Amino acid sequence: MVWQLITTPVTINRSVVFHRLIPYFLLLCVLVASAFTYLASQSSTPAQAAWYNTGGTWTNRKTITIDHTKVSNVATTTYSNFPVLISLTDSSLQANASSTGADILFTASDGLTKLNYEREYYASSTGQLIAWVQIPTLSATSDTTIYMYYGNASATDQQNATSTWDSNYLGVWHFPNGTTLSVNDSTSNSNNGTNNGATATTGKIDGGINFYSANSQYVNDGTINLSGSAITIEGWVNATAFQSSYPYISMIAGEETAGAGGSAFLRFGDASLADNTEQFVLNIGGGQVKLNGAVSFSTSTWYFVVGTYDGSNMRLYVNGTQDTSQAQTGSFTADTTFYVSNSTQGARYFDGSMDEVRVSNSARSAAWIQTEYNNQSSPQTFYAVGGLQTQNRAKAGVAISGRGASGVGWYSTGGTWTNRRTITIDHTKVSSIATTTYSNFPMLFSTTDPGFRTVSNGGKVASSTGADILFTASDGLTKLNYERDSYSSSTGQLIAWVQIPTLSATNDTVIYMYYGNSSAIDQQNASGTWDSNYVGVWHFPNGTTLYTNDSTTNGYSLTNNGTVTATTGQIDGGASFSGSNYLTHSDTTALRLATAFTVSAWASPTTWIRRIPGGGFGRSAGLTGRSAAS
Repeated sequence: MVWQLITTPVTINRSVVFHRLIPYFLLLCVLVASAFTYLASQSSTPAQAAWYNTGGTWTNRKTITIDHTKVSNVATTTYSNFPVLISLTDSSLQANASSTGADILFTASDGLTKLNYEREYYASSTGQLIAWVQIPTLSATSDTTIYMYYGNASATDQQNATSTWDSNYLGVWHFPNGTTLSVNDSTSNSNNGTNNGATATTGKIDGGINFYSANSQYVNDGTINLSGSAITIEGWVNATAFQSSYPYISMIAGEETAGAGGSAFLRFGDASLADNTEQFVLNIGGGQVKLNGAVSFSTSTWYFVVGTYDGSNMRLYVNGTQDTSQAQTGSFTADTTFYVSNSTQGARYFDGSMDEVRVSNSARSAAWIQTEYNNQSSPQTFYAVGGLQTQNRAKAGVAISGRGASGVGWYSTGGTWTNRRTITIDHTKVSSIATTTYSNFPMLFSTTDPGFRTVSNGGKVASSTGADILFTASDGLTKLNYERDSYSSSTGQLIAWVQIPTLSATNDTVIYMYYGNSSAIDQQNASGTWDSNYVGVWHFPNGTTLYTNDSTTNGYSLTNNGTVTATTGQIDGGASFSGSNYLTHSDTTALRLATAFTVSAWASPTTWIRRIPGGGFGRSAGLTGRSAAS
């Protein structure tokens, strides 16, 4: 693909000739370092982290970046041990995770600290995952990044369901599946329910629990100690119809039996209320204290309803916003029987569904409740999932991955690059004879990768010419000179020459490749890739059309004297010679060879001609290619 002439002062004054008298000879390129890339893109995360490897090898991971603007900053800016809903469908999970999702795990932003999580649902056939991940510190002022790992066939189940819910949670019931009703409690309290006639249905988040009118259906959820001066009762509710004859009762928590006040419960409807409003009730001082809501509910609509008491105030929230409140002091009466039900009293039936019912022995803040609603009502806008990252895999001296060292910046000059790859040059493939470092070494990067296709072809590159591709040093910020030899938008094939400022024979060299910026101008700097010692570099790229341009700043393009044609080369295209065809450049002072020079090329002869000892790069006055290159 390339002829290179490297020289210091030269002294011949004849015209310089590319000359092949051999019937078929290829002039090809030098300095080859090939690589097979097994990687994928990473969405714009400002830094990458170490790789989790406890208990085996996880081959894949993705970043999940929680948008801090979706985290309420009312009264506080951080939340401890917040359970974030992760709900997604991902073809990469489908292809790489275990059939049960047991190998799925989450870590903190360092890539190493494993987080508690509960896997509510996973479908290997689609890659659908519904999980609750405990975030140790969730910020309302800066984005929070975690990692999701998968792809470890030998892994045991990585979830820790009960630890996902802190000690303030007395009970958490997901009612998962939607087909088979489970009334188990996810907390360490094991307040598993006993079902009395309720059925499984589609819920707000996954499965839900369904109650029918004119039936006394309920779930007795164990012996929760509902007493004290702080409580939160919450859940998603969806009414199918409102009762006309009786006000209905939907007790999300607590107990109310005939003639008794119960301890604490959240319900809908009362003899003094319209049927489609909510009510929060506490038994304080031997009598019921009721907080009546003002929101008018509609049928066939999911609502997130929360009641809290902190010893001073009772509050009602609907869809993350406070509906009403009233001052109240005192402790509510102890009650150890807890129900999720449509009614335990006569004909006051609830017709509809519930999901994600929770009881806490603390009063969750308005900001906590708003953040819960933001997350659970629209998980896909609460966070962003990055592209696939893989463990380093190497071939022929170059490894590429989505990984990077902690603290590496993200290149952003001239727009936003949505993706990058790590390229690691194997130092054992760099010769250590006489020296251990090389300055401004032009490394060949040659690969075909689906991720390098353009967006219209299913890849991540924005420009059809590859103009948005660039390379940086290991800091992720210092842009490197490079020349794009060829790029195919349809296949993702890229052949490029990247100038490595310092190439080491004792330590691996890491660089980054960025792409995915639709507003980018061409990022290559072809002539800057070849330092001042290069007098001429000719790639003969393409393989179909013969290009004889010089890639250096000297611009010594060659003239085709005859019928030299384009052909397949060692690296990309090449030049094919037959008979007396040759390429020339007119006499110039800079191309005079003298005391020190290097001529290099890839060559593939078709036949040898005995009477001509050689041909090649030389001058018409008798300096043959063989002697010039020797």
